[in-house]
Order: sequence, then C-alpha cells, then structure tokens
Amino acid sequence: MKNQSGASGRMFEAIGRRNITIRAIAQGSSEKNVSAVVATNDAAEAIRAVHQEFFGSSERRINLFIAGWGNVGKSLTAMIFSQREAWAVQEGIRVQICGICNSKRMILNKEGLAPDQIGQALSCDGELYRNGTFIDKIIEMNLRNSVFADCTADHFIALRYEDIIMAKIAVVTCNKIANTLGMDYYHKLHRQAVSQHVPFLYETNVGAALPVICLIRQMRLCGDTPERVEACLSGTLNYVFSRYDGQTPFHRIVEEASSLGYAEPDPMADISGKDVMRKTLILARECGMDIEESQVNTASFLPPQWPCEEHFRSLYLESRQKEGTLRYVSTIDNRGVKAGLEVVPREHPFSRIRGTDVSVILYSRLYPNGLRVEGAGAGGRQTASGLINDILQCV
Repeated sequence: MKNQSGASGRMFEAIGRRNITIRAIAQGSSEKNVSAVVATNDAAEAIRAVHQEFFGSSERRINLFIAGWGNVGKSLTAMIFSQREAWAVQEGIRVQICGICNSKRMILNKEGLAPDQIGQALSCDGELYRNGTFIDKIIEMNLRNSVFADCTADHFIALRYEDIIMAKIAVVTCNKIANTLGMDYYHKLHRQAVSQHVPFLYETNVGAALPVICLIRQMRLCGDTPERVEACLSGTLNYVFSRYDGQTPFHRIVEEASSLGYAEPDPMADISGKDVMRKTLILARECGMDIEESQVNTASFLPPQWPCEEHFRSLYLESRQKEGTLRYVSTIDNRGVKAGLEVVPREHPFSRIRGTDVSVILYSRLYPNGLRVEGAGAGGRQTASGLINDILQCV
C-alpha cells in the first residue's frame, strides 16, 4: 500500500460491488494497513470479494440465473453447457448457471447446476415457485457478477427489474414488457441501470440475435439518430405471409409456425400485431422518442371471427392484383409511429423476405439511402444466441 496508489480504493470498490455497506474505515499512519467494518452477516462475502480482487484468478465468472424454461430457456441452457468450456479458454469467462425457474418450481445452487439436475428439479423435485420468491432468493444470495436472464413474457417479473438492478445484478432479457410500460417506468429503469453501473441489455427485444438496438445506439452516439425507420419485425407473420398462397388455410400455417417454435407463447400475440406493436414502440424509444403504447397507430387485419379463410384469401388476391406482397410493416418518422398490414411493391426489399427473417431499414443523415439489417428474427436458438451475446457483455 505504501509504494503503490489505489489499493484502498480497489478494496472498497470490491466490497461495494457486492452491495455491502461499509460502516467504518480506519487506516494506519504507516500506510501499511487499512481496516473496514461491515455487518457480521456480510463479513464472509466481503472477505471473498477482497481476496478475489487482489489474489483471484484472471478467469472471470458469471453467476447466471434464468427465469423461464420454455423454448428459449431450454435452448439457452443447452448452448451454455455446450460452449462454456470454450468461453473459459478463449475469453477467460466462466458461466455458471446458479438458478433456474419455470412457472411452478425453481432450483438454486451458488456452486452451479449440472445439466442433469435441471429437468428433474423443474418437473417435480425443485422448490415450489411463487411470484417473487425466485428473485428474492437471488438477491439474498448476493453472488458477485450475477446476471438475471428473463426468458419469459411475464408481467410481474418485468416489474421486478428495478429491484434486481438496485441489488447490482445485471438484467438480460427477451421479455419486451418492461421496455413497453409507461415512459416514467422506462426512464426510471434506465436511470437506475446507469447510476448503479449495472448492465441492462435487451437486444433480443426486437430481432432475436440481430444487432438492431446496438446499431441504433452507435448511430446516436455519433449524432446520427435515425430520421426514419421501416421494418418488418415479426418472424412469425413473415413466415405465415411468405407461405400463404390462398390454397393452404391461413390458420393451418399459423399452427405450423407455432409448432416450429416461431411464435410467442400465445401465437395470437403475433397474429394480432400486439408483438409487433411492442417491438415498434421499443425501436421508437431507442430512437429517442418519448412515446406511449397508445400513441402507436395499429390496424388489425384479423376477421371478426377466427378462422375465416375467405377473408385471408381476399387479402391475398388483392395483393396479387396490385402486383405486390403482403407484409406487416412498421414505420417510425417525424409524422408518428404506425404498424399494419400493407401490400409491398415487389421491388421493395421487404417483398423478398422469406421464412422467419425480419428486416429493419434505418434512414439517417449519414445513411440517406438506408442501412438495412436482415436475418432470422424468430426461433428459440436464435433468441438464445442473442441472449448469450448480452450475457457475455456483462463481465
């Protein structure tokens, strides 16, 4: 300490990162020792934090907690178990899944879970899960470098993000709800993340693993905020409309998309345009607009009764007469924000979208002809890969 600066600061910062309050500090006049007083129940964790700071391995560990054990959650855990040894060697990052829950049960272990523990625990052996208990236990465990990955579409979990961030736990999420609630909550959540120096990452809110949100942020940092955005944001709807030819019933193709894991847990969230509305709202906010859900103009293309094949066949025939293609398009510009079904001209890039691909075109001062991002925008593995990118950024 006497011969190098910053040792005391490193010690206090290491303790502070664990969300441990220091009650008193004393430093000897010889500059060879420094003492800190913490609560008795925080002492062991404080010692671990200081030891890791000065003598720990260069390998950085992420303690990961996952909410949701559906298509995305299962894909995420499978990818982590298959890739984590490679990350340790190549990136110096060790990812340990320390907890996971579904809607009924949960399992936690601060030393990390083995692959064969999870399925059995969440089906019958795990601790019963009730609203909030999983998050409360994560906060109570207070593990360093903790990351909470939300693979659900749960409203109540989204409302707990603030508590998680205040506990200095990073949040990575494909759940769109938090970023589409009122602007007051949106601003509060983002301010807390900045003030607590805690990552809050949600690239997968819009286009699975496609780098759309980070691209908009890079543009804004350069003073080049997009002036207009055109987007086809639903991999599900793009799949359905690229497959629909007026012969196979529309609802059959919707069922096919759902069985392949391309749709939201409730496929009507996709078909109704609700999911696209949320993605559009998030993009508008990323572009700097203060906008509420009610200000997004949407138009439903669904018939009064579901299913009604004649309705969809007439939409298809109309698009053929206009020599175009049916696409559900979002538009963001200074005139407002809207999303709805359109007949896109065949020469437009959106008409060439196939399968579950999505496409976003950003127009700005530096890119007057548009900057296009396109690729798979639906599917458990695609979304999981996007979550992994965000998780690895949290070190």
